[in-house]
Amino acid sequence: MGPLHIRIIALVATILIFIPYGKTASGNALLLSTLMSMLLVYCFLIWFRKNDWSWRPYALAVGFVVAALAVFSGYEAGKEVIPLIWPLLWILASMPRKLMKFSILLVVLLVAAAAALNRDHPNLSNMLIGACGLYLGCRGITFVKEAYRVSTQHLAELDAAHSRLQKAHDELQEATVHSMRYAALSERTRLARDIHDGIGHHLTSLIIQLQALEMMLPDDPQAASDQVKSMLEVARKAMSEVRHAVREWSEDESGTGLIALKGLASQVAAHSGIRIEFQVEDEERMEVPPQTSVILFRVLQEALTNTMKHSEATAVQVQLQMQSGNVVLTVSDNGGFAESSGFTPGFGLKGMIERCESAGGRVFFACNVPRGFTVRAEIPLHKEAHIS
Repeated sequence: MGPLHIRIIALVATILIFIPYGKTASGNALLLSTLMSMLLVYCFLIWFRKNDWSWRPYALAVGFVVAALAVFSGYEAGKEVIPLIWPLLWILASMPRKLMKFSILLVVLLVAAAAALNRDHPNLSNMLIGACGLYLGCRGITFVKEAYRVSTQHLAELDAAHSRLQKAHDELQEATVHSMRYAALSERTRLARDIHDGIGHHLTSLIIQLQALEMMLPDDPQAASDQVKSMLEVARKAMSEVRHAVREWSEDESGTGLIALKGLASQVAAHSGIRIEFQVEDEERMEVPPQTSVILFRVLQEALTNTMKHSEATAVQVQLQMQSGNVVLTVSDNGGFAESSGFTPGFGLKGMIERCESAGGRVFFACNVPRGFTVRAEIPLHKEAHIS
């Protein structure tokens, strides 16, 4: 019926209403037993009523009360019987919203029966107005309580949904970091292989030439001198490759820099068979903050995914450059998209827009000529990116 203190107050009020009738009916066993039965019905409904009860307990209670009032109408104690329906009016007004129409119907029948049985009472109209006012007031309180309960329930559901979304967001962030680290590890493995194949080849060539130089020095110093120039060229190439590898490895130890972007492109190329060309303009000066790198990684990931799923492209060009304080990532394919095909951004492309806008940037989508699709993301470096 409600909180404990409400039930106690309702029981006390109901008992107080019945006391005067009990005193009057003390000499009439039938009337007294009827009063006690009615009081017990009220106490049961007040104390044990459940919100999910059907209409039947209320209908039985109304029928019992009407029958009891009919009994009172033949006795002196039944001259002012309408107050006895007040507890039932309050109980009916507390019925759940889903039973409101049935509640109103029962109240109308109950009040009409009470008025018919007590039609000669001089204050009948006031008593009926009081009964209707009691029902409407309690019904309004019930509406407020149910609205508060529903609002509280919705708030709890929203909090639970927010917690789930936050957990999913954290898991996505962790998965992205792991993906970037894996891409960076793949790229570093490729660089290590290139070092072994490229620099190892140069050093082997240099060793052979040094051995030849050792034999040439005594007999032909001029030829030996000429050989030195060739050896220096080989050494410079080896040093250039070493510097390139070291620079890429030291770009970002967390694996969120250029090396992760290149690693992602290498992975997609290896798994899809699409030829991907990755170009970095002025690579030595390219410094991208870690949070911006995460956004670029996701944009590139989504762009390449769309290319594999929808474009039927055979080649993709990825370009990273600096323009007017912005880092610009361009992904262009030679797929089947044409201007006449029509274009509506889906969930993935909308995600690109939201991520770039969270960092103060923007994204452009364009159709290539004659066919193909281009994604261009611009993110300012003077703002701290918000990872999403």
